[in-house]
Amino acid sequence: MNVKGIKTSKILIISLIALIVSNIIVFFLITPSRGQSTDQKNILVISKGNDTLFLQSLQIDEENFNISVVSAEASSIPIGSWIDSIIIFDSILNNDTQTDISNYINAGGSAIIIMGQELHNNASFLEELTLLDNSVYNDSKSLNSESMLFVINDATHPISKNIDWNSTPDIKVANMTIIPDSSLNDTVEQIIDVYPVSKNLDIENNRQPILLEKQYGAGNIILFTGWLEEGANLDFKVWPYFNYLLYTFIFESMQISFQTYPLWPYSPVPHLTEQIIIGIIIIVLTILAIILYVITKRKSRTQMDQATIEALERQAEEEQKKLVEEAKKIEQVIEQKVDPEDEWEAIGVHRQLGGFLFTLFLSLFLVLPQLLVSNFIMPQIIQPYPQAAGWYNYAYNFFQIVWILFDFGTSFALAKYFSEHRVKNPKKAIHYIQIYVWWQIFTGIIQVTIIGFMGSIIFPYTALAHMSWIFVVYSFIQY
Repeated sequence: MNVKGIKTSKILIISLIALIVSNIIVFFLITPSRGQSTDQKNILVISKGNDTLFLQSLQIDEENFNISVVSAEASSIPIGSWIDSIIIFDSILNNDTQTDISNYINAGGSAIIIMGQELHNNASFLEELTLLDNSVYNDSKSLNSESMLFVINDATHPISKNIDWNSTPDIKVANMTIIPDSSLNDTVEQIIDVYPVSKNLDIENNRQPILLEKQYGAGNIILFTGWLEEGANLDFKVWPYFNYLLYTFIFESMQISFQTYPLWPYSPVPHLTEQIIIGIIIIVLTILAIILYVITKRKSRTQMDQATIEALERQAEEEQKKLVEEAKKIEQVIEQKVDPEDEWEAIGVHRQLGGFLFTLFLSLFLVLPQLLVSNFIMPQIIQPYPQAAGWYNYAYNFFQIVWILFDFGTSFALAKYFSEHRVKNPKKAIHYIQIYVWWQIFTGIIQVTIIGFMGSIIFPYTALAHMSWIFVVYSFIQY
């Protein structure tokens, strides 16, 4: 019995177990704790309808918000101190309701106003709340004539700091009200702006406000000029930060501090439960790899199947003989300066031309299915959201670098040494395959551990927070 080999295996197993235990300890030490809000806020949504997706996003946080929805067409809407915040979703209100809301905010209440077609056409209520001058607004109001990209105006504002606005999808054409700066009240704070895609080299002179805030009496108002009704700005509404944005609107309007994106329980990042599950999966994969290694190591101590080796050697000898015969035949043809029996094997341009024509006609035959898949099936059915493709490409490029680093040239070494020894020494060639396989398994575990740790604990606190799950899932796919 090889005592030295057994000791080496035991040391390796103990080292891996120690690594796993240390990872678990670090995992739980670094995992942040989250405090849950027990003070539920009463939110009144006044809407004209056409708001299904908006309400679904708003109602996600059931622990913080108690949502009540009333129609903007109701003859009477009760407004009282029991309401913590009012959301006006693109609604024209009667004079009594406007007065009640104005008094409510002035007395210390809060409101979020989401613009749309109705408020775009009639912004008199915004003038009553001293957000803008309605006459100036009516003279120069407009819709965005091209897609708009986001840019931060006030970098110190909590909403600006807690959201990666560079990841925001564009505002679609005619899906936003352009409020002229000249019509805005001087006390209105511009938090986030947008600018036309075509003006990306001259942003400062072409930026327009989209998220604004204003103190009104003892209360506070948040105004969002992008349209969020059904069918408008769909990419924006499926943006990973969108639900969190609505959450920040409410708390910011009430002038209450709110949880950061990774700590908010409903943000699409790995939280405590998911982090534990990821850790368990990594541990299970590591244990399976160790067990597989130990079992294979024990079997490798026995004599390799001689019949397999002999079969490989015979196959290699036959291939070598065939290559030698073909080489001799070609030499004879060249020496005799006559064309070979197979005209295709004759030296000339016909092979290159034939290959080109074959590829050309094959491409022409496949071009229609390819156009159908790339221009209709993929963007319309399978992947209708361009931002998701952007996340995938970003993760793919990142992992390409990781794979190259962890591969450490082993794939090229395998190709070289396996082909070198396959004919003369098949047994040694198989050993190179074994080295490559075990290298990939154990470096794969290291990759999953590192990326799983980064994706579940570190990334949520960075600008890549919205891509945390993509990195975690991609790392498991690589393994």
